Amino acid sequence: METYRWKDEGRTLEVDVREGNRFPDGEPLTAHSVERAFDEVMLWASPHPPGTQFNFAPGTTLEVTGEHGVRFRFPEPDGQALGKLRAMHVMSTPFWEGPGFGYERQGSGEGHW
Repeated sequence: METYRWKDEGRTLEVDVREGNRFPDGEPLTAHSVERAFDEVMLWASPHPPGTQFNFAPGTTLEVTGEHGVRFRFPEPDGQALGKLRAMHVMSTPFWEGPGFGYERQGSGEGHW
């Protein structure tokens, strides 16, 4: 993340993704990379083995606002949102469409730790 801004008394967080970054496979890191990661982890009941404190609350949404901008909307203020972003796995398309976190082998990214 390059910069972030809180709006709406802590219910909306706008994030600028740093331009020019690439994944090791050469794919550019964009707002759509963050969107894909968000969509993937929101499918899981518990996306992080250390605990559910890293889960975004049900009802949290993400909107792409530009090639390098995203907007998170939380159902209520979330003082841990920046820490949750730090724990979010942002990967390239080949990762999500390939091995993922055990998707091909396990059928899910959770529960096999």
